[in-house]
Amino acid sequence: MSRTLLLTFVLSVCALPTDPAQTLPPVYFSHATIFLSKAAYAALLHSSFLANEFSSFEERTVQRDGGTWSYTGIYLVGQHTYLEFFQAGADPHFGPTVPEQIAFNMWIDDRGQLPLFRDRLAAETGSSLRIDTTRNGNNLPAYDSVTSQGGRASDFGPGMRVEAYVKGYYPDGLTREKQLAGRFMPNRLLRDVTGFALTLNRAERSRLAQEFRAYGYEIRVDGEKQIAAGPDVTFTLIPEKANGSRTLQIDLALNRPSAAEQVYRLDEAGELRIQGSAVMWTLDSPAE
Repeated sequence: MSRTLLLTFVLSVCALPTDPAQTLPPVYFSHATIFLSKAAYAALLHSSFLANEFSSFEERTVQRDGGTWSYTGIYLVGQHTYLEFFQAGADPHFGPTVPEQIAFNMWIDDRGQLPLFRDRLAAETGSSLRIDTTRNGNNLPAYDSVTSQGGRASDFGPGMRVEAYVKGYYPDGLTREKQLAGRFMPNRLLRDVTGFALTLNRAERSRLAQEFRAYGYEIRVDGEKQIAAGPDVTFTLIPEKANGSRTLQIDLALNRPSAAEQVYRLDEAGELRIQGSAVMWTLDSPAE
């Protein structure tokens, strides 16, 4: 092989495209929006354990788009992640909602990368997507997010109770830890949300797998389950059985280990089981 031909061959090999997932900016889990029955929401609101021991805890109303609309929820806040719970019913953002409807809110540190994920999501799902700006109560930009052309309410059609959204927040350079620094309470138990295991129908599993794949998450199969693994979080997608109940399990990490196993019943809001430095919160889908 001539020296010129050899050089051409080496350069062509070096120019081969790499796996896009290897160079994607990380997509982190930020928070889950979980809709509950009236009874389950009330059980959370009146739990002294959650309010006084478990985490930063508050019920608050958030204003959007200069105060033209708002929502009220319960917030359990960790160091990088949090959970927000709403009462199911008519929602100004999501439309009609049902108990245990869930939105997974994902985070990127560089808001300028949202077009990349919009295009990857569009290619995975075959959908036409857009980037929306959500404004705060003072009508200033709060975050940009990739959504469908019909908005969030259109993502929860018949048989679809779970969705994921990727967001980039204002101002530039804001991280999850900075966003929650004033609300995280390290003297309480909760440090962070680390995973979810949830029962889903075929359409829900397919769409979530597509979305997490677009985020660069590793998708693997474990028996009947699909597992999407990303930075510091794992989503386990469990097939729904005929006439079976739907279950949501939330895995959480603690700021300090418990010396013995502890179980806290939250009535209609499920059960928290503490073992060592981890918590498993299980909610069975209630009848409304």
